Amino acid sequence: MSKRYLISLALVLVAAGFSYRFFAPRPATVVKSPMDSKLYRSLVLDNGLKVLLVSNPKADQAAASLAVSVGQFQDPAHRQGLAHYLEHMLFLGNQAYPDPEGFGKFLSENGGSTNAFTALEDTNFHFVVNRDHLQGALERFSQFFISPLFTAELAGREVNAVNSEHQKNLQNDFRRMFEVQKSGFNPEHPMSRFGTGSLESLGGENLDQTQLQKDLRQFFETQYSADKMSLALLGVESLDQLEAMARGFFSAVPRKVTPKREYLEIPPVTAPLPRLVKIEPVQEQRWLKLSWVIDSQKKNFRSRPGELISHLLGHEGPGSLLSYYKAQGWAAKLTASPSFNTDDFTLFELHIEVTPSGLEHWPEMVETAFAFLKKIEQTKAQDLQTYQDELDRIGQLQFKFLDEQAPLDFVTRLASQLQDVPAAEVLEQPYRYAPLKSGEVAALLGQLLPERLSVYLVAKGFVTDQTEPRYGTQYQQEAIKADLLARWEQPKSPQSLALAEPNPFIPKKVELVARDQTSDEPKLLADQAGLRVWFQQDPGFDTPKVRLAASIRSPIAYDNPRHAALTRLYTQLVQERMNEYAYAASLAGLTYRIQNDTQGLILVMEGYPDTLGKLFTRLLSEMRLSEVSPQRFELLKRELKEDRLNQERRQAFHRAIYEGQYLLSQQLWHNRDYLAVIDDLTRADLQDFIPQLLGALRLETLLMGNLNRDDALSLSKALQDGLASKPLGLETIPVERIARLPPGKPQALAFEVLDVNSAIEMVFQAGPTSDQKAAEMLLLTQILEKPFYHQLRTTEQLGYVVWSMRQRQQNVESLVLIIQSNVKRPPYLRQRILSFLEQFAAQLEQMPTEAFERHRKALAAELSQDPKNLDEALRESWGRIQDGNYDFKEKDRLIAQLDALSPPLLAQRLRDLVFSQQRQVLSVDAFAAGHKPRGADWPLIQGVPQHKLTQPYYPNPVGQPSLSQGHGSD
Repeated sequence: MSKRYLISLALVLVAAGFSYRFFAPRPATVVKSPMDSKLYRSLVLDNGLKVLLVSNPKADQAAASLAVSVGQFQDPAHRQGLAHYLEHMLFLGNQAYPDPEGFGKFLSENGGSTNAFTALEDTNFHFVVNRDHLQGALERFSQFFISPLFTAELAGREVNAVNSEHQKNLQNDFRRMFEVQKSGFNPEHPMSRFGTGSLESLGGENLDQTQLQKDLRQFFETQYSADKMSLALLGVESLDQLEAMARGFFSAVPRKVTPKREYLEIPPVTAPLPRLVKIEPVQEQRWLKLSWVIDSQKKNFRSRPGELISHLLGHEGPGSLLSYYKAQGWAAKLTASPSFNTDDFTLFELHIEVTPSGLEHWPEMVETAFAFLKKIEQTKAQDLQTYQDELDRIGQLQFKFLDEQAPLDFVTRLASQLQDVPAAEVLEQPYRYAPLKSGEVAALLGQLLPERLSVYLVAKGFVTDQTEPRYGTQYQQEAIKADLLARWEQPKSPQSLALAEPNPFIPKKVELVARDQTSDEPKLLADQAGLRVWFQQDPGFDTPKVRLAASIRSPIAYDNPRHAALTRLYTQLVQERMNEYAYAASLAGLTYRIQNDTQGLILVMEGYPDTLGKLFTRLLSEMRLSEVSPQRFELLKRELKEDRLNQERRQAFHRAIYEGQYLLSQQLWHNRDYLAVIDDLTRADLQDFIPQLLGALRLETLLMGNLNRDDALSLSKALQDGLASKPLGLETIPVERIARLPPGKPQALAFEVLDVNSAIEMVFQAGPTSDQKAAEMLLLTQILEKPFYHQLRTTEQLGYVVWSMRQRQQNVESLVLIIQSNVKRPPYLRQRILSFLEQFAAQLEQMPTEAFERHRKALAAELSQDPKNLDEALRESWGRIQDGNYDFKEKDRLIAQLDALSPPLLAQRLRDLVFSQQRQVLSVDAFAAGHKPRGADWPLIQGVPQHKLTQPYYPNPVGQPSLSQGHGSD
């Protein structure tokens, strides 16, 4: 960039800071939460670009997001996927910053990252960066929309990236089903087009790259106009400074005359309705979906009648539609929602996960759904308003005590919402339900009729006669029979159906307890037989909620595959028994989660003190269940089996990660181990196992938030007393360990997957963790990430998934590199990874001091970040407790360790990991379906279960809380 340009920019910023401060029209006040200390300002630039500024001096990071109301619907028919392709291309250089990797490199060196997504009518670009570097990032970001280069070389190459992304999704059942659904829209309407894009849809095998480049530029020049854009900007600077940046950098975005959206005059659906579509999925699953195309609901963003109807239809409490389906043995899950809300239409959909019996009785299920809609239709307007008022009360309570969001998530949501919601309301809108307008619920219900319905049945085994061309999905479409329509128009209503009762879990009082702890880390309150209690009062968030995490450890929960499967069935059964009771609680912000792991059970709860006890008491009662319903047991067993079968059908890189983790873990059981025992399990087995599982336990709890020490001890003791188990010592709980890869003997684990892609995971073990080693691995991967991605994804176009990371498992450090590819097989990918690492080590050794310092400072800043809300604080502290090291000060020591690192030292560590005679390396090679697994010049591991028995394992010593974490006052 020229010096003259920088001087001109500085003058613009200064001018903006003075003139607009005094002469710009006064913007509307942005309504914010009473607990929100951030400052907001909305404005519209002279070019029509909408801006929302957020000043937060306490933020660790700055962030920005720009949304443009251009998406898949704007694709020309002969270039389907062009909007998505343009999204990719805008990252690859502009006149001011021509380096295609320049923006990513700048962010990486300053603790940031970037991404984007393309939806039906919108595209969103966003980034996050360390707080001191917003101006530099924003300057580069703005040029995306002012002077993109669209160079011929990159334009030709990036088509392959879009195609790789499509190849990655070929086995994704959601995308496959949605593409079938889109094919039923009017062929003249853009909803019927292929918005993701592929090599074929963008031009085909004989692609004219010159013409594609011209079409790309024309699309940008005719569609990307400033008045279609909205920018959300968060930084530590004052509002005046942020406004100066926004005006200085984005006033140059041109405003254009854009084409009229002609599709708004085209009927979205012309195909015969109603209709039944049967779809063959990839995975073992069964779904019934009822879908209606209704009027766009964007205009109803304040009262949201569609969401009220979906709330009533999708409720899961007593009397609900799901409750009735479950009683018949027809369904497991249900969701209802208005979705894909475009300027033209909205889809209102009811998704039901059905059982085999439900699949047979789908016509009755549809009839009952219409009966429930009739029940809503017959409800008095004042009663519907009562439900609306309850949703508003819950929303306003959430809004009043809103958790601080991560800056990137926050601005991304705001920028997109600014497209449809006035800036003054954009913060509050997701939590408000304005009074219903007369007749608007009835008007919407009047569109949810049998004659407008599309029914989608998804299951294996259907007879099909059509193939969707983009994903190869097999399906069949047919008309709904007249007798079914007649039944649905006059549906019989089961007596048990009823609209939800008033929610008993909305707290009557919400207040903060007196603070009796000021520590920024958990304190040990009790360490006694079978129970260890940690407590950390709200660390500065002033939230009225309490969070509880508990590990419930049992030596028999995972000691063999049979017990592991029974433990999983137990947690599923507890959740199933709790579902009707807990659903209303979840709406009111009171949630729980219970799951199994390799050491027993994990319980996590969140809620207000006023109502938490209710749910806690009921949960303890259900956990001690003695009777197991035969029907529910068989359904849950089937779900468990199908879940394990579906693991085999996941994407290649997921399979590589899974098989690598299984190989290295001493304790993990494989899918095959589960499948060998599941069929033989009986209801009596589970009933006999539960008292054994709960008979002897070791508990460890962390209580955090709006409670005092006595409350923390009381809840923990209630958990122990409620389970009524014999206390166990820590020595009875199995310790998880990771295999020690053989020094100097690289190995490969090769297997075939069901995916069309291949994948590789390379694991380079660094050994037991230490402060120095952890700091080295963190900084190494910080510097490595962007060059690895750029070379193997952007330059060599090996695949869409290209990842590098530092991995710490059971206190063992590793460097992990992953590629998924639709063009190359694992041996080639391995060779390219090793070649890259060799070149990178040489470049790292010679890295200029200034560049290295930027990376080091970025990592230090990241490690220095405090949790942004109570949930983040719980995850951070609970992670230290669960891994058994109780090391709450590690981040401070890692920051100090960074000062001793240098480019030559890191380069040598990388060479030691990858190329030394003592390197410890595993290559996990997943070959695409139909390609023979082979290891090239690396020895292949045979017989994994037997191999695991002979592997040495790293020790994983259990830590002990230090005296500084004890009972002393704060």
